[in-house]
Amino acid sequence: MNQLPDEAPPSAGKRNGPDPHISIQARGARGRIFEAGHTTAPDHSTVAKKPLASEGASTHDVTDLEWALVAPLLPAARLGGRPRTTCLRQVVNGIFYLLQAGCQWRMLPRDFPSRSTVYGYFRAWIAAGVWAHVHDVLYRRTREMEGRDESPTAAIIDSQSVKTSAEAREMVGYDAGKRIKGRKRHLVTDAHGLMPRIEVHSASVQDRDGAALVLDRITRRFPFLECIFADAGYQGPRVAAAVPRPVEIIGRTDAGFVVLSTIL
Repeated sequence: MNQLPDEAPPSAGKRNGPDPHISIQARGARGRIFEAGHTTAPDHSTVAKKPLASEGASTHDVTDLEWALVAPLLPAARLGGRPRTTCLRQVVNGIFYLLQAGCQWRMLPRDFPSRSTVYGYFRAWIAAGVWAHVHDVLYRRTREMEGRDESPTAAIIDSQSVKTSAEAREMVGYDAGKRIKGRKRHLVTDAHGLMPRIEVHSASVQDRDGAALVLDRITRRFPFLECIFADAGYQGPRVAAAVPRPVEIIGRTDAGFVVLSTIL
């Protein structure tokens, strides 16, 4: 895995907000999984700029138990050169603070490492696939806690278009069906509502095309997936040809929602 610099270039602090691809996953990664048993974690901290969670820190700070689960999944310091002086726990706290507050990077409080450092780790971990790895490991552990196999056998796909602010420039489009200008988040969930995969793209992308994006290579990560449930928006040969597993279309009924007899 790529080794990370201790400081990001100063230009990294100019971004106006959190990356849309990671926001939902980062929030979802702090669910029931952190109720799991404590594991031994390496010491990723050398300098702490404020009290940690065990000392009564804010709700966005990771607890000792949460950190014990996340810390082993983060890249180790590179060999040679100057030793790492940045507290990775405080970096994670800063990222969670930004996602919870929804503020701009330049508004990150000074209690955390510099905004360029936090943003540098944030972007480097995306590029190195660290966030995806953290998500998959915690996802599998959560399913084990629920008495399920690590890989789901069935999944549900759906999308939601959301408005963006006037300042948004990247991946912005118009959803003619919902009459919304913004982005669309495509979700794949299992029976517990956990997300094995998520993709964020322009709202102008149709569901049939978005399905190919969110389901691309999903069977490599979850090989025992057998069936995908979807609504009528995913009906047609384009989806059937793009997705790696059979798609079962669930139509609307006058009775409203109906519990499927299939065990997911």
